Amino acid sequence: MDAKMKRWLMWNFLAPLAGPLAVSMLFMLAWKLGEPEFEISIARWLDISPWALVTYTVTLIGSNFDDYFRAEKPFDSLVIQSGLCLLAIVVFGAFITIWAQDPDWKPTARIYIPTVILLVASVRVCYVMQKRVQGVD
Repeated sequence: MDAKMKRWLMWNFLAPLAGPLAVSMLFMLAWKLGEPEFEISIARWLDISPWALVTYTVTLIGSNFDDYFRAEKPFDSLVIQSGLCLLAIVVFGAFITIWAQDPDWKPTARIYIPTVILLVASVRVCYVMQKRVQGVD
């Protein structure tokens, strides 16, 4: 993998998702120093809402569209794939908003699995777009 693409993955995928988790864990550990009875809950630490993942994914695609068209790349099947990913994510996000109106609704694996699938598909499409923008093939 090219160094440019490693950097892209780091700053556009790993840092936005793992960074907040790392900071949260540091704060929980610091809190435990002053309050030894405090129990660190891994489940609570990893509790990333599907809505947050949807928002991140839409932002990722949007920023890649900006890079792609700013580099004056052609409108091709890659743009269509990105647009279809974006459409699927927005529609799914709308359903999450509707389901969340029920006070008893809690996101389960049935919600997280398609959210992660859409996230991974979007990262893949954006990665390919970015390779084209940076001239890495």
